[in-house]
Amino acid sequence: MATYLVTGVAGFIASKVAEMLLAEGHCVVGIDNLNDAYDVRLKHWRLERLKMKPNFTFHYLDICNRQDLCDLFSLNSVKESKFDAVINLAAGRFHLMPRRKRQPKYFVIPIIISMELT
Repeated sequence: MATYLVTGVAGFIASKVAEMLLAEGHCVVGIDNLNDAYDVRLKHWRLERLKMKPNFTFHYLDICNRQDLCDLFSLNSVKESKFDAVINLAAGRFHLMPRRKRQPKYFVIPIIISMELT
């Protein structure tokens, strides 16, 4: 049994990946900032389904917040301090975001931070 960190876990693809990993008996630590790139009710619905699974742990966390992300990897922050793999599926749906939020920082920073941690 492995422990996976799945980013953007309340999104469509990431929630399905988490479900499949859990169904195979793995542990999943999911993180998401639950942004409003699209209807947040969908994200909450997916998240509530995942929270019913015994090997799932959720952290409300924005991967753009470097300190929170680093804390997640420390022994003090999470019981599952060693991840066997990180599946980075955190992303925004740029074309669905309101124009006022269409800024590169919403998409470039998460990719850069995740690359720095690998």
